[in-house]
Amino acid sequence: MILFRVQLRIPAAVRDRVVNSLLRLVGPTRAVKGCIACGTYVDVEDENTLVYVEEWETQAAIDERLRAEDLRVLLSVLDLSSEPPVVRFEAIGETRGMEVIAAARAGVGR
Repeated sequence: MILFRVQLRIPAAVRDRVVNSLLRLVGPTRAVKGCIACGTYVDVEDENTLVYVEEWETQAAIDERLRAEDLRVLLSVLDLSSEPPVVRFEAIGETRGMEVIAAARAGVGR
């Protein structure tokens, strides 16, 4: 799985415009083959800090996404950030769930 994450701080004057731009990407991106999830999030401690996240099944799927025409919307949003945006691509080899918490709380692996 490939996690593509962008964190940016947006000036209050353009916040609504940026949020609307990011939200317009979410639905169509979720519909693309290979997309696991896509979402736009607001930092609860700072409403002008936004996080946009896409999760992809494979490197080939994210590569195709990065060539898509609508990625220009995201790239234009990055230009509006009041601080350098944080852009991360993370290759995740294993994903686990609640069983990790249960095992840790039960003392498994000590």
